Amino acid sequence: MKIHHIGYLVHDIASAMDSLRQLGFTVVKSSRYDDARQVDIVFLENDGTVVELVAPRKEAKNFRALQKRIGDAPYHLCYLADDFAADVDKLQQRGWAMIQPPQPAVAIDNRQVAFFYHQAIGMIELVEQYPRNEKRDV
Repeated sequence: MKIHHIGYLVHDIASAMDSLRQLGFTVVKSSRYDDARQVDIVFLENDGTVVELVAPRKEAKNFRALQKRIGDAPYHLCYLADDFAADVDKLQQRGWAMIQPPQPAVAIDNRQVAFFYHQAIGMIELVEQYPRNEKRDV
């Protein structure tokens, strides 16, 4: 599996975007609200490295609790699945705990994503690929 993006948990998307722009990042997918997760999301890219900024709204209790523990910081790596269903099964068979089952992610064109946790390295996200004939921003 290939890394798709680095997820950053932030309080203020505009400030975080400004900081990343200073480092050469540009917006590749403008801010979207994800109602299922109660977060605002924006994607930026710099020379092939994609960063997802995730700003939880007040009602996003799980994200807010995590943010209290780690502050504004990277909190997951997202991997692009070779075969989403098979990769979900492989991760679980190899001891990864699924902490959020597959569901569509509005910020990435409703592709399926799932979140996993492993005690040795923390949280990761798995995202399904686009069909071979489709090419998208993120």
